[in-house]
Amino acid sequence: MALLVGSLQFRRLSTRVLLFLLAFPIFGFRQRREGFRTAVLADYDSRLAMGFYHTFSGWLVFLAGIVLVLASAKVLHLTLERDRP
Repeated sequence: MALLVGSLQFRRLSTRVLLFLLAFPIFGFRQRREGFRTAVLADYDSRLAMGFYHTFSGWLVFLAGIVLVLASAKVLHLTLERDRP
């Protein structure tokens, strides 16, 4: 996703690489958080950590990661890609 957004939005290779590198901590943080939440729910009731909750929260984590990548791209575009007079 970061490669696609970077290639479509940015002219500079350095900005594309920066967005690509930012994608790793974004998705890593989201996955660790979701794993922790699932583990806590599994400790409380194992049925909550499987089935619908697991699938639904997986999609939410995926969508939240995409939103964070798009927000990062917007910030990079405003700070690094603006035309200087």
